[in-house]
Amino acid sequence: MLTNPTFESAISTTLTNIRSEIKRKLAAAWMNKKDIYAVVQLIGKASMVPTAQMWGRWSWVQFKLVDYQEMVNKREAKDDLFWDWIDTQLKERHDKYQSMVLELPQRAVAISRVFELTLKKHITMFPAPIPVLQAMSPWQTEILKSIDELEKYSGQDLTSVSDSEGIDKESAIQALTEEIQLEEEYNEVAAT
Repeated sequence: MLTNPTFESAISTTLTNIRSEIKRKLAAAWMNKKDIYAVVQLIGKASMVPTAQMWGRWSWVQFKLVDYQEMVNKREAKDDLFWDWIDTQLKERHDKYQSMVLELPQRAVAISRVFELTLKKHITMFPAPIPVLQAMSPWQTEILKSIDELEKYSGQDLTSVSDSEGIDKESAIQALTEEIQLEEEYNEVAAT
């Protein structure tokens, strides 16, 4: 392996700066009540074409940031450890499903369920028309192939709640919040 302390330090500093900027943008987007499509566009590369899975995962991260900020305000967490906490949350979620006796596609669907729910909640809270998706760039296509092979993402239509007319928005948000909590509690029970 070709590493040295200077190289490792440079990579660490770069990643820390990128994560700090993403966190700042996520917080500002939340304060400005930006929809998830605008949020992902704000934090992504210009050449990146977002997917429903990406929107769901960034919705989850943004909701977790809101939760984490509440913990920081209560002095239950240190502000600079947010990304470590997120990494731990993701690892625990993945580990819980690794121990379950499920076929790979079913496991991927189960892992992704909370992301689907948080996307629905985000869309309900901050409705916006779904952007027209363009063809993915070659680098994204290759990465997506690898991810699909590993997780077999579900193709569920995640945007059915984008039409909020006739729906009591607060009730829908509360119901999705409760469903997310149940999903997370189920995961905790399944892991034991």
